[in-house]
Amino acid sequence: MRTVSVNGDALTVADVVDVARGTATAELAASAAASMEPSRAVVAAAIEGDAPVYGVNTGFGALADTRVGEQDLTRLQGAIVRSHAAATGVPLDDPAVRALLLLRARTLAAGYSGVRADVPARLIELLRQDLLPVVPGKGSVGASGDLAQLAHLAQPLIGEGRLRAPGDPLHGRPAAEVLAEHGIAPLVLAPKEGLSLVNGTEPMQALLAFSVHDAGMLVTAADVACALSVEAPTGRMTSGCRRCARTRASSTAPLTCGRCWPGRRCWPATGTAATPCRTPTACGARRRCTVRSGTCWRTPVGCWRSSSARWWTTR
Repeated sequence: MRTVSVNGDALTVADVVDVARGTATAELAASAAASMEPSRAVVAAAIEGDAPVYGVNTGFGALADTRVGEQDLTRLQGAIVRSHAAATGVPLDDPAVRALLLLRARTLAAGYSGVRADVPARLIELLRQDLLPVVPGKGSVGASGDLAQLAHLAQPLIGEGRLRAPGDPLHGRPAAEVLAEHGIAPLVLAPKEGLSLVNGTEPMQALLAFSVHDAGMLVTAADVACALSVEAPTGRMTSGCRRCARTRASSTAPLTCGRCWPGRRCWPATGTAATPCRTPTACGARRRCTVRSGTCWRTPVGCWRSSSARWWTTR
């Protein structure tokens, strides 16, 4: 089983889906703490200074101009997690929550959020022990971030909310109870950490990762089905050759059976004058249009498949 190293660099769709579905594990890279230290130092300097810094020594929203005393900064961070944990609906399933833990740890480990390395390390620890926060599925703020879901994800870190241990029902048990059973002490959030935990879009990113991955599997299945639909009647699919594919400006690489069905050769790699693309099948009959045009519909689908995976990784 491979291990995904969480060091703040971008993850791939495969990384997220593999960890979420239990075919890979995750660990926080040793280099993460050093990468996170500069932004943490900025927060520390802001606390010691006199200037108001939003969410660090001020309130939130309408209270952005209200200064918070140093003795209340820790309480403030717990309060934002507690107040935003107001989602509703059926809880997200286990793979979705594992993906959330991984993606949130990656974001924090990137070193731009001003949190201690203890925070992503705790998320990875929950993931390692399969202790999953109960995260209701409805209540996102949309473009402002999935604040409600992320607050539910963060609550168990401070011993609040609910957790699912292996074998627990979907709605889990009180987080403090589950943490105690596993010998894990709740974290005390430092200034800025509560704000950093609830701001982000990882829930929608996690669900999109599953959509991109599963849609890719459907495209591959369609490739195989189309190839076999030609091979079964001993047809010739010279319309799938590379010369034809190059005539389409948006074309992806043409389908080859070497990728989807090893050992098969019904999709030729080239079209030549000796084997023109309009050559009839061996029996003299033209292929059915639905089969003959398989590579035409496959081109935009293939483009979507590759571009969506690239877009997800860079976002």
